[in-house]
Amino acid sequence: MHPAASRGSPVGRPDARALAGCIQVRRKEAMTPIVLVNFRPLLCLVRRGGSGLRRGAAQGVPVRIGERVYALDPSLLERADAFSTDRLYQAGLVVLANLPADQERLSASGFTVAWAADLRHDLEVMHALDLQRRQAAMTTQVQGALGETAEQEAEALARRLLLLIRSAGVHSFFVHRVSDLRSRKGRLAALVEVATKARVPALRQVLLDIGVGEGDLRRAEELSALLHRGRGQQLTALAEQRTEAQVLRAAKAIILGDIMRLSSVARAELPAGRWQAYQMLRLLNLPRRRPPAPPPPAATPTEGAAGPGPAETAAAPAAEPTAPPAPVALPARHAAARRRRRPR
Repeated sequence: MHPAASRGSPVGRPDARALAGCIQVRRKEAMTPIVLVNFRPLLCLVRRGGSGLRRGAAQGVPVRIGERVYALDPSLLERADAFSTDRLYQAGLVVLANLPADQERLSASGFTVAWAADLRHDLEVMHALDLQRRQAAMTTQVQGALGETAEQEAEALARRLLLLIRSAGVHSFFVHRVSDLRSRKGRLAALVEVATKARVPALRQVLLDIGVGEGDLRRAEELSALLHRGRGQQLTALAEQRTEAQVLRAAKAIILGDIMRLSSVARAELPAGRWQAYQMLRLLNLPRRRPPAPPPPAATPTEGAAGPGPAETAAAPAAEPTAPPAPVALPARHAAARRRRRPR
């Protein structure tokens, strides 16, 4: 029996609130932290279990840097998705260029020389992660093109072998048919079946007699191994890309969080001539928000708008009378027929 069933609930029916609490605890414990290698913690990160997160952010997204686990505000991850790595990298460089002039006023809020060094280090790590992601995408593209060529060759070879087997009347020894070659899984399974069953001497001799060469059987084994290995490499590459994208997303969110915090502190601590340099619009090169255009003024009725005045009526020229339309002349045969129909 579930432990929650003994706390005021009927036997065999666990308490719904207790079950929900157990599921929530297990879900939090099962959340795997995002591991950032060679990264330095910045001000927006909070030690796990701390009270520095905004209300409603729960425990935040766990991030592991070294031996410590920090909590990252989930809203920063969503905001970081809207900006490219190059834009955040440029914003960080602008901050580092302007910070020495305002170091004395901003150091009390944590933006010290050590923080500037950590930010510079994390910017380079973020740039390296983005470069690694792009290189992996290019490699995957080339491998996909090569794999597509192998797929086409495998489909053509498997189709030829299955058609020869069918024409010779020995297709009862094989499970796969030509219709199975539409999918990658079917092509791989057909090649594996032909290459494996051809190792039986009697069946191999039958295949050789119907026109299947030794080179075809060897190529079937090579292509089946190549497709299997390529499938494993593709799945591994996809998993690595997801992990790298998650790590890069966390790095962008951390850097964006500190830049946003610096912008807020600069507006409160620096004079009017200096804090504009730390505006998010300038740092991220964003277009300024234009106020909505005012609605057009409503037309107000004026005197005399209902119709022309007496002066305008007198000044208007009189309309010329129009003449009635001229009668239409009927053809001669119609006129004669009408005269005959008139009563006498």
